[in-house]
Amino acid sequence: MTDTTNGRSLSITKIADSGYFRLIAQGAMTLAAPTLIWTASALWEISKQQSALSGRLDGLQIRIESQMDGRYRAVDAERDFRLRDQLIAFLKDHIDIIDRRISKLEQPTGPKR
Repeated sequence: MTDTTNGRSLSITKIADSGYFRLIAQGAMTLAAPTLIWTASALWEISKQQSALSGRLDGLQIRIESQMDGRYRAVDAERDFRLRDQLIAFLKDHIDIIDRRISKLEQPTGPKR
């Protein structure tokens, strides 16, 4: 093996042309073909299982949503709190109006005889 570029490419060519290299390459291809077939088969099975599980998941989601309709959710609580706060504000305003009316009625209107 020489350090020149031509010498290196010549030695790589010798290795590629050798019988051992061809034997190893044939063995690798012989093992790779069934592995590729098995991989394709496994991917096909995984795809089928994913489709089946996706359908089951959709069914479970629909079932859960239908059973959750009667539940009290956070959205319902927020709505109820807003309504409560509005009612409290309305009642405070109404009490203030009544207090002003009572204050006017309790003020002396003039000299008593």
